[in-house]
Amino acid sequence: MTTNPTQPEGMLHVTDSRTGRSYDLPITDGAIRALDLRQIKVADDDFGLLSYDPAFMNTASCRSQITFIDGDKGILRYRGYPIEELAEILLHVLPCDPITARGLKPD
Repeated sequence: MTTNPTQPEGMLHVTDSRTGRSYDLPITDGAIRALDLRQIKVADDDFGLLSYDPAFMNTASCRSQITFIDGDKGILRYRGYPIEELAEILLHVLPCDPITARGLKPD
């Protein structure tokens, strides 16, 4: 998820047209937590409202300060370094032969 530090925090006010009940869902980093939807129920024994996002087109899986991914722009960074740069370094540092890498050289 791309976070926008200028995006204000706040609350999303939701009124369920089925029951007339209102709910306030916290907005953090431009998103609401899907679990917060579970409080929206038709009856007390109801499981609660679920979100459905086919193909995960609008789903944030996690927030990370170690990695950054923007698939639309083709950006993948690990600790600020482009993944292509890290892969190039690792090609020269790690042995290419998995047998040699494990120390299993034939006699």
